[in-house]
Amino acid sequence: MSLNAIEQPLGHTGLVSMSMMRRHAVWVQYLLCLPLFLFLAVACDSEDAASGTPTDDATDNNKPGDPDYGNVIFKGVKAFSDGTGGALAVGSNAEDGAVVAPAIHKMYTAEFHANVAEIWLSLETVTDGLEDDLEWILVDTSPNELKPLYDYEIQNEKMPAGVYRSMKLVFRNEMLQVVLGYDDPSLKIEMHTGIDGGATPNNAEEVVECFSSGGSYNMTEHGNFHLMSSGETLRPLHLAAGKTSIVEWIVGAPGMDPKAITFDWDDHNDNGVWDEGDNDSNYQTDPKYDGVDIPMFSFNVVSF
Repeated sequence: MSLNAIEQPLGHTGLVSMSMMRRHAVWVQYLLCLPLFLFLAVACDSEDAASGTPTDDATDNNKPGDPDYGNVIFKGVKAFSDGTGGALAVGSNAEDGAVVAPAIHKMYTAEFHANVAEIWLSLETVTDGLEDDLEWILVDTSPNELKPLYDYEIQNEKMPAGVYRSMKLVFRNEMLQVVLGYDDPSLKIEMHTGIDGGATPNNAEEVVECFSSGGSYNMTEHGNFHLMSSGETLRPLHLAAGKTSIVEWIVGAPGMDPKAITFDWDDHNDNGVWDEGDNDSNYQTDPKYDGVDIPMFSFNVVSF
């Protein structure tokens, strides 16, 4: 889902519904420039024909049962290794008890934490409305732990070679946004919510998001893919036998200023801490991004 969805008041319905809003707001801002991790949001495949990169025609016949394998690594990063993104710089934190903020303050997300359960790939293409009867191949699972996206590295050294056109990310339903004051970065709070946009985190529940060249998708109650954002894309991943492909994963668009998306924090009891009764609202995007479908995640493929 695109980060722009955050412009409505959250309630952590915030990423698309506040829920989606917040999630996106978080991500976009945080790494938004950060850097699940897999979303403008554009996946960039660095392989090229000159270096022997396989083409669709050359690899389409590679099926999961074939004996040839490659090594695929999903790696959360703060910036793409080819220089398409800038590392996030944030202000220093205030000492405990040093901040007593006014009831309402303008904030932005500086860092995003997620709890990733599984990553899957498919040789088939996810499209809007399609029933999820695709054949998915597990990259790997990850422990039940909430941590910064850039701390993730999920690998499968025996991934069947082929052209993978879709990715499925399975999250546990929680996320944490490290949020700083727009004018005073010493003002810092942590917002622990559900990644589905709900106000209450629950790491016993799972939230599924899928990506392909058509955009990002969630699932309907009937098991069909539903398009969230056409700007949050993943280009086909060409995995050659005996080779390694690293999928770099950041939050938001490459090089985007985390302050490009802001919101108002209503500290209802004026205690300087995000707690029950507080509210985030009035999400705003820098006018220079008007008309841009800002991705929640962006991906960059490096092969060697």
